Amino acid sequence: MREIEFRAWCKKITCHPCRKEGCTEMVSWVTDYADADSGAMLDVVAIHFHRNQVMIRFPNGGFGQQDLDDAVLMQFTGLRDKHGREIYEGDIIKIKDGYGEMEYIGEVGFENGSFVVRNDFLAGYRWLDYEVEVLGDIYNNPELLEGDDRKA
Repeated sequence: MREIEFRAWCKKITCHPCRKEGCTEMVSWVTDYADADSGAMLDVVAIHFHRNQVMIRFPNGGFGQQDLDDAVLMQFTGLRDKHGREIYEGDIIKIKDGYGEMEYIGEVGFENGSFVVRNDFLAGYRWLDYEVEVLGDIYNNPELLEGDDRKA
């Protein structure tokens, strides 16, 4: 069975912390690990469409709720790269065929009912049986998709 998981790029940290008295986990996480204006990539625990919020998990194990308007949801493809790292929409990956004839870098997206890897030169729907490596993501590493470096 396919795992359905999401992560979220929180454009700005406007989370509502846990409601327990004396809980400072969210505040300390923002102070220690993220610039509240530059955003952060966080695991999604639940999506509450009726409240327009997403519940997220912080790196320190704490939880918070982020407004959906300030988050970009990215779905897990169900695949892992050659190092076992989960591949999500918005990831930048390097693909190599088994013969060493083709290698390119692109962004994982979802189009026409399928996950696709796209760059300025091509869109690859058949990449599942190639060697794949996650290099970064479009929010933390946009430079990986700039200029002539897109073609490895």
